Amino acid sequence: MDNTSITNVNSHNHLGVCLCKDAKCKEHINVMVNKAWLRIGQLRSLKCVLSRFSLERMYTTFIRPLLKYADCSVDLQNDVEAVRIEAARIVTVATKLCNTQLLLSELK
Repeated sequence: MDNTSITNVNSHNHLGVCLCKDAKCKEHINVMVNKAWLRIGQLRSLKCVLSRFSLERMYTTFIRPLLKYADCSVDLQNDVEAVRIEAARIVTVATKLCNTQLLLSELK
């Protein structure tokens, strides 16, 4: 159209989904996990100020949707799971030595 050339790109963000040249969702998952880690940092800074109920509500409102949106590949499932576990530790004020299965089951 109007002699305009189309440039090739490795990835393109369209409606919140990062579409890659190789049709894999690794880039999209990395973007969502990085956004979630930024929000985990904000949640961590509020854990001494807010109640557990408020922390849980913030997690379910601001972080969990990102993880659901990033749930695409089995290869990167560990990255998504690490964010879930860290959020559970922050909300329950647990240590890194606690049983992660009990944490996740407690928070459903």
